Amino acid sequence: MMTHLLCSLALALAAEPGGDLSAHWPLYQDCLDASGNRHHGANRGVTFENGWAVFDGRSSHVEVAPDSIPMGTNDFTLSAWIQTDDQGTDVPGDILGKFDPTTRRGFNLLVQNFAGVTSSQSNWGNVLFGIDWGSEPIWTDRGLPGNAAWVAALTVFQGSLFAGTYEPGPEGRGEVYRFLGGGDWEDCGNPDGSNSVLSLAVYQGRLHAGTGRYRPGGSALPDSPNQTPGGHVFRYEG
Repeated sequence: MMTHLLCSLALALAAEPGGDLSAHWPLYQDCLDASGNRHHGANRGVTFENGWAVFDGRSSHVEVAPDSIPMGTNDFTLSAWIQTDDQGTDVPGDILGKFDPTTRRGFNLLVQNFAGVTSSQSNWGNVLFGIDWGSEPIWTDRGLPGNAAWVAALTVFQGSLFAGTYEPGPEGRGEVYRFLGGGDWEDCGNPDGSNSVLSLAVYQGRLHAGTGRYRPGGSALPDSPNQTPGGHVFRYEG
C-alpha cells in the first residue's frame, strides 16, 4: 500500500501570469478552500496528522463538485506539496484530476512509477501531467529508416533527429540514421556489425551509440541469423 501525505494544493486559472487564485486547499485539518471562492472539498476517508492530510493510497480522497471550477481555454497553474512512502510497492497515483469521460475533456496530475521489464529499469517515481480536450491525435508518417523492423532509439544531435534501429534478415545490421525531412533518412552506418543500435545519447557535445544483439523471438518475430554480439559504445565521428 502506498501512503500519500499532502500538505497543500493550489489551483490558479488565469489568462495572464499572476492571475487570481481559483482554489487553495491547505489541508492542515480540513478540506476547506482558503481562496475565498468556496470551492470546499468533501472528505472521503482522509485523516489529518501534524498539519498533513494523509491518504491511504486506496480509496481516500477529497472530492470537489465537478462544476464548481469550470474548464476554460486559458493557461493555468497547479501547485502541490506531497510526500510518498520511500519504499512503496504500489502505484503512487493521482494528486489532482478533473475529467469528463463523456466529452473526454480534462486534466490529471499524478505520480507514477515504471517497473523495469526484461532488459531495462525505467526511472522510478515520475511526476506526470496529462491534458485531453476531446481532440483526435494527428500523426504524420516520417518514413521507414532503412529496413528497420524496430526503431529502438531516437535522439537529437546538432539540430538533427537520429534513429537507431534493429534490422532483420541474414544481412540485417542495426544502423544509425539521420532524418533529412519528409520521409527521407540518411544512413550513417553500423558501428560493429550487430543487428541493433539500442541506444543513442549526446555526451559532451558528441553523439554516442550503444549496440547489442536483439532477440526478436521474444516479440513473436523470427529470430535474427546475425549472431554478432554487439555490446559496445561508439562515438560518432561523422
